Parts: sequence; structure tokens; C-alpha cells
Amino acid sequence: MTSLPRKAQAIMERVLRLVTECRAVLRALEHPGEPGESSSAEAERILYFTLMSAIDAGSYGRWRMRLKSFVTRVSR
Repeated sequence: MTSLPRKAQAIMERVLRLVTECRAVLRALEHPGEPGESSSAEAERILYFTLMSAIDAGSYGRWRMRLKSFVTRVSR
């Protein structure tokens, strides 16, 4: 049976891959679309950029807060 630390490490690796993938998509979405991009395609691109930016910022803040809490507990 897999130990809890190994499971936690596997989850953290998956989260890191998702964050990395999210940031790559964000970089692509922030640039103007192809020449002749329709207004609906532009609106959709901007919407996804905004939503993914919020998710990225929220997840970063939560992970940072959790890590700070963990470090505080461990250092006591």
C-alpha cells in the first residue's frame, strides 16, 4: 500500500503540472488572436484569460497560505 507521504507527493506533482499548463495557456491567451479573429472569438479568449487568471491567482494564494501555515507549525 502506498504511504500517505507518497500519495501527497504524487498529488503535489499533479498540481504542479496543472499550474504549469495553466500558465502556458494564459501566456497564449493574453496575446492578440490571429488576424481576422472574430469579435466572438476575441470575447471568448478574453473570458478564458480572465477566468484562468483568477484561478491561477487564487490557487497560488491558497498554496502560499497553506505552505506558510505548515512552515509555522513545523518550526515550533
